[in-house]
Amino acid sequence: MRIVFIHYHLQPGGVTKVILNTVKALEQSPSFKLLILCGEAPPSSLEINTPVKVIKGLAYEGKRPQNISAQELKKEILKVSKSVFGTFPDIFHVHNHNLGKNLLLPQVVYGLAQEGFPLFLHIHDFAEDGRPGNYQLLLKHLGENNFENLSTYLYPQGPHLHYLFLTSRDIKFFQYAGGSSNLHHLPNPIQNTFFSAKLEKNIFPRQRLWLYPTRGIRRKNIGELIFWSTQARANDVFATTLGPQNPLQRPYFKLWKNFAQTHNLPLHLELANTYPYEQLLKEAHFCLTTSITEGFGLVFLEPWLNNKALFGRDLPEITRDFKEKEIKLPYLYPSLKISLNKLNQNLLHQKIHTKIKSLFALYSLPLKQDFIDKTISNWTQNKQIDFGKLDEELQMQVLEKIIKHKEKIFNLPENIDYHLIEENKKKIEKNFSLSNYIFKLKNIYLEATNKQSKLEGFADSKRLLECFLSPENLSLLKIDEV
Repeated sequence: MRIVFIHYHLQPGGVTKVILNTVKALEQSPSFKLLILCGEAPPSSLEINTPVKVIKGLAYEGKRPQNISAQELKKEILKVSKSVFGTFPDIFHVHNHNLGKNLLLPQVVYGLAQEGFPLFLHIHDFAEDGRPGNYQLLLKHLGENNFENLSTYLYPQGPHLHYLFLTSRDIKFFQYAGGSSNLHHLPNPIQNTFFSAKLEKNIFPRQRLWLYPTRGIRRKNIGELIFWSTQARANDVFATTLGPQNPLQRPYFKLWKNFAQTHNLPLHLELANTYPYEQLLKEAHFCLTTSITEGFGLVFLEPWLNNKALFGRDLPEITRDFKEKEIKLPYLYPSLKISLNKLNQNLLHQKIHTKIKSLFALYSLPLKQDFIDKTISNWTQNKQIDFGKLDEELQMQVLEKIIKHKEKIFNLPENIDYHLIEENKKKIEKNFSLSNYIFKLKNIYLEATNKQSKLEGFADSKRLLECFLSPENLSLLKIDEV
């Protein structure tokens, strides 16, 4: 079976890791012949035997040649593929064609689909989910400001087209949008971290470290980590591993850094800049997450593989898939309800109105007043609000009052079930191993042997927007980040 993998680049990142792990595993099967096409020169040491060909038209929009058409790019992809295999490939496996990172790629995908080539469209992320800038480019240049036109290019349907999704939630949303066949749930594979035997436990002697392994961007909800540091017992200390690389994110992170220092909280941000990450992880009492949105949800699995329990915010639409595999997550909470009298409610309503109105305008969607009313009602039931719905300014108002009055509202977990750690570890290794991933992928590939060229409509991108822009899925932090 001849397979061509297509992505914008092979620089370090989540998608690249999935592609390289897949290729390394498939190289062990003589029945597979592989090729990777990307838009820029890859790093020198990829540790794969599969050929990598650079086609500059596949690069990000700002990097690709602007004088090339989608038709020309499609021809070059077919030409290079045929030159490597001696014939056309059996499958094109394309990652994140729908993100708006390259305006030609959705048109190329549509053109290949029209010609009857089996396509596996691997959706890691959606432009409809918190990427209005990308979506505007797609809507303007591909859709000519028409949602139906855009949907035709982004999400074509047909018996020879297969969609791969990381979560069952994404499949549910895609089905709501009209995706009806060849929809596959393919969670990312994860691998264990192996520690050096020389590491010693000496960073925080006689203290309990609550470690948030994250890069501190806004959707990671650092304010909620700060909240838990206000609830700490005498020997508790909290830390994140890294800070944001994006310069637009750094000012918000610095706000929290200054806040923690001003109030003398037991918190260390960017601690992996000082100590090795694996040493921090080994010393952690609990791992912790307060993130308000995740793609696959690696954060919910990885700690257990490293013999650590996980405490923090649950994202039920993501963790549902894990719980169905009997992975138990007893130390997670679905929301952190705070009394509305701890913040300026007029300011809250003003922010909801202003920011939702702006968000819908960015997506070129009309906004009905009742949507804002429904959002306020959904968020403020029983005179409470989930702390994760607030932005930094409102979170700081809440925290100032809690610190001032030395309030202890919620308790951190006292004990760790070490038997549960072992049980979860076994179940994660069984269900989310690379070998299990490859077994599923091979079986999905086998479904593509019956080539048919007829396109059968499209999934509606506008209906996907309805899913991602529902009151339940929005928060001020998430709106602000777009």
